[in-house]
Amino acid sequence: MDMLKSKLDSFREKKLTKSINFAQQKVDYFVLGTETKESILFLTGGSGVSEPFFEYMDYFSKGYKVISLDYPACKTLVELTDIIIAV
Repeated sequence: MDMLKSKLDSFREKKLTKSINFAQQKVDYFVLGTETKESILFLTGGSGVSEPFFEYMDYFSKGYKVISLDYPACKTLVELTDIIIAV
């Protein structure tokens, strides 16, 4: 368990956390990895919390720019899509 916590702490130090305001809500997201033309956007499903997938994001950040966000509950897919585009 200590090894996993150490990896998570390292991940948290490397990622660049940002936020936007969307429809009067604060949406946090982060960027990690190399500056390339190719990016990977991680959408983590129902929880809306991105950090549980940190090991995958850390792995892919070695060759890509990785973007992930903690998104709020959305009433429609259109609303979620608008948030993603804003990020």
